[in-house]
Amino acid sequence: MARAGRCWALRLHELYPGDVGVVIALLLNDVHLEPGEALYLPPRRLHAYVQGVGIEIMASSDNVLRGGLTPKNVNVDELIRVLDFAPWRVEPIVPRQVGVESFYDTPAPEFRLSRIELDAAAPWRTDDRRGPEIVLCTRGQASLVDARGAARELRQGGSIFVPFSSGSYVIEGHGQFFRATVGL
Repeated sequence: MARAGRCWALRLHELYPGDVGVVIALLLNDVHLEPGEALYLPPRRLHAYVQGVGIEIMASSDNVLRGGLTPKNVNVDELIRVLDFAPWRVEPIVPRQVGVESFYDTPAPEFRLSRIELDAAAPWRTDDRRGPEIVLCTRGQASLVDARGAARELRQGGSIFVPFSSGSYVIEGHGQFFRATVGL
């Protein structure tokens, strides 16, 4: 960790010269996730993505505060007031697979995230809608067809908001899709 931290500090210093966030980053847990793994971060925890691609989902909030490493506003006094500085162990979440859908189970009641892996042979159908959803395509392409027969195309990098009033829907195609839903 110490050696990796120094390497990150040098790289972050190049990207954000003079930013105190470089030093703060050295105090954070250095967590490496394998493809398909996830983290759950409870409220009031400072975090930073340093490398790679991640899907982030969070509860509705108007209190996002930044600690550095950004050209956006940083309110240090408010950040220090709300942060939880207690030590905690960061444990990766390995998804629970049910058919072609893998669920990232967390204690958050506000949302639920799952990953759907499809080949072109069989479509995927919803059976557990609780509210509005967002479907994001990270690989491949598909059609999303709702209960009324309305079809929308979904390609890599694109997303579709699915109102609850659309009823159940089917994804026909191939690729990797993330589904953000209302929690349990």
